[in-house]
Amino acid sequence: MLHVGLWKLASTLSIGFRFQHSRHGLLNACLLGMGAGFVAAPCTGPILAALLTYTATSGHSLRACGFMLIYSIGFALPYVALAKAAHLSKKIKFPAHFDHAVKVIFASTMLGLGWYYLRVPFYMTFKTLQPYWSPIGLATLFIAAILWNFQHLSKKTHIRGYSLLLSLCLSLSLFSGFTWWRSPTEGALEWYMDEATAFSHAQERKAPVLIDLWAEWCEACKKMDAHTFSDPQVQVILQKWVLLKIDLTEDTPENEELLAKYHSPGLPTLLLLPNAAIPEQHTRITGYTEAKELMHKLQEIQRSSDSRTPR
Repeated sequence: MLHVGLWKLASTLSIGFRFQHSRHGLLNACLLGMGAGFVAAPCTGPILAALLTYTATSGHSLRACGFMLIYSIGFALPYVALAKAAHLSKKIKFPAHFDHAVKVIFASTMLGLGWYYLRVPFYMTFKTLQPYWSPIGLATLFIAAILWNFQHLSKKTHIRGYSLLLSLCLSLSLFSGFTWWRSPTEGALEWYMDEATAFSHAQERKAPVLIDLWAEWCEACKKMDAHTFSDPQVQVILQKWVLLKIDLTEDTPENEELLAKYHSPGLPTLLLLPNAAIPEQHTRITGYTEAKELMHKLQEIQRSSDSRTPR
């Protein structure tokens, strides 16, 4: 059974094996398929619901049957392939260390996904740890290496809890490394995080303002940091702008007021203000924006602002 040293995570497989050997024929295959569908329903249910809605409203019965047939084939084929692979794998003798390593790697991956999804409900804690992800990743990787060597040099892979602790350390190391790698770099742009300070500085410089409404859970926001704002041509233009990032990750009354204030329909939202003293006059850009599109908007506002400046 698949386990990570503390408890069996797939003990229900024994029920399926006993059921499989107790019955044969089409009824057995039908019942096993129904069970697999029940287990997979949380993942496939939304797709199936959308497909049923589309076919029910399309008015083409033949097309609907074809779509459902394709969906059924796509749903069933991976199970057939996995069953065939499992049957073939029984003929291959893997070393004990390899078997244990596969279990630890898969357990660490699942636990790493758990750390990843916890970053939003515990946002402030993870944000406080932002400067320390690199040393945390190295420290947990070092501890994981010690635990691995201890287990296999002493041949105590069966000791309850050691593999779980190893998986926890390795998962935290993977998550820390991923978070450090995905963390935005300062680069050539200077971002303000406080609204009042940014507007005060913009009025002193008589500079335009770019407001970036973003959130930790917004993947498009991170994509813009990685690709749009890192573009060299965009950075050259933004040197003349005052840049403000407003963090809307947490669902608080203050953030709700900011969303209402800037009339943001969703994230990411960019607000381009030619004049900080008149925030009502702005250009709003919603959704992921490529570097060329943003550069065109910035140049257009800059030309308009220059034409109104008295000589």
